[in-house]
Amino acid sequence: MKKNIYSPLLTLALTAVGLSLASTARSEQESGKHFIWRVTNVPQPFYVLGSVHQLRKSDYPLPKVMEDVAKQVQTMLFEYDPGQENTFARLLYDGAHYPRGHTMQSKVHPETFAYLMKMFKKSHMNFNRYSELKPWAIAISMFEVPGFKGVRFAE
Repeated sequence: MKKNIYSPLLTLALTAVGLSLASTARSEQESGKHFIWRVTNVPQPFYVLGSVHQLRKSDYPLPKVMEDVAKQVQTMLFEYDPGQENTFARLLYDGAHYPRGHTMQSKVHPETFAYLMKMFKKSHMNFNRYSELKPWAIAISMFEVPGFKGVRFAE
């Protein structure tokens, strides 16, 4: 069965930006582990909420600072228009692949490629399905694959 690795990306790639905040979150709420940032070096401060993964049940409840910001925002913008899902999926697919004739092996350091092959072998996966994908696309598709948990990818 062929797994579509891009459908989760539609929910992964969401970034919400809250503009024109009614008030700011308290500094003690901004501490802790979360994926929300307050941009302050602009005339009108705003928040950026971002994630490169789907949230799991264990991620809830969300940190209080995120709930507070969501209640404060007057406008929320998303990185893509859900009504344009097919266009977004095509752009994402094209962006995740190297041009025809190019593969990851020709683009990354040999030691990096050898490590990736070791991880694929350990996970009993066939790399051929992924050979034309860019590193970030492989990383996203590997988040839930046994053997890849805890592996950190960077591009």
